[in-house]
Amino acid sequence: EKLFDQWIEGRVLQRYPKVNLAKEEVLFEIRNLTSESGSIEDINITVRKGEIVGVTGLYGAGKTSIGNTLYGLEHYKSGEVFLNGETIQIGSSEECIKNGIGYIHENIKGSLVQNQSVSDNIILANLKKFKSQFQLNKAIKEKTYPYIESLNLKKIRNYQSVSSYSVGSQQKIVFAKWLFADSHLVIIDEPTKNVDVISKIELYNLMTHMVKKGKGILLLSSDVDELIGMCDTLLIMYEGKIVKKLVAKNTTHKEILYYSMGKGNVTK
Repeated sequence: EKLFDQWIEGRVLQRYPKVNLAKEEVLFEIRNLTSESGSIEDINITVRKGEIVGVTGLYGAGKTSIGNTLYGLEHYKSGEVFLNGETIQIGSSEECIKNGIGYIHENIKGSLVQNQSVSDNIILANLKKFKSQFQLNKAIKEKTYPYIESLNLKKIRNYQSVSSYSVGSQQKIVFAKWLFADSHLVIIDEPTKNVDVISKIELYNLMTHMVKKGKGILLLSSDVDELIGMCDTLLIMYEGKIVKKLVAKNTTHKEILYYSMGKGNVTK
């Protein structure tokens, strides 16, 4: 609860509340990840503690397939994944959750159970830890309340289904779920799509809050302003491959589009 009180007091209201906190210590690494369908090929990504790594490309380039393949929504053919230097299993949501990897899907309905309450949804990623005889203890549910209040969701009634709320509010609920789970890394796909400006800023503050705690974020997005404003490192995809690595703060819309169209040298 203190952690969230501190976050509220320090919340930044500028459009892109980015902080440069990336450390040298590697948190998460993907080596030569290839999907069975060929939607992605030989993907190599490194995320350091406190770092936001963005992935972008034109429609169909394969960025969404990275998250889907890690989480088992698409089958993977080959590749390795490391967390804190240790090899981990991938290819299913169960394995990812067990290893502290969260996934906020582009389709919000894929990240929440629409007919369940806010508290129940926040607990979902910790269900095996807190579930007892198929019922969630009231005391456990109460642990979610500070998260709800701290995410500017005070008007939300904990017992109402999440389907009652706007896309922006639902996105914040998903963030709260992975914060409650204390995830090491969160993969976020198009988090601000169809979200109003104020909700965008609040979501960006949540990302900043995560990296301040040494977490890592893999941001899959087509919003170039968002990527430049929030990321440390930016990876450009073309036809299922990563073709360029850029320093986000030093790049431009023109350069991103250039490599997204398959021009320039392929990153080795």
